[in-house]
Amino acid sequence: MEDYQLLDAAERYIRGEMQPEEKVQFEELRKTNPEIDHLVVEHTIFLSQFEKFGERKNFKSLLNDVHNNLSESGSIKEEMPKAKLI
Repeated sequence: MEDYQLLDAAERYIRGEMQPEEKVQFEELRKTNPEIDHLVVEHTIFLSQFEKFGERKNFKSLLNDVHNNLSESGSIKEEMPKAKLI
């Protein structure tokens, strides 16, 4: 199996998109080949971290939008920090 086909199969397995027969075959492949099992575990972690990164990025963007809207409406005012010249 080619690398890209293996990654595609792993992603479909992780997301639950495999047909029942295909899932059984893939699970058997995981049991008999520790490298493939390790690949599936690593890819599961990677996808999880990738999803968390996207959620964090969206949250920061939302916070920035709310802050800008409150600044424009005058609900909050930003004061410049007082600097000391030494």
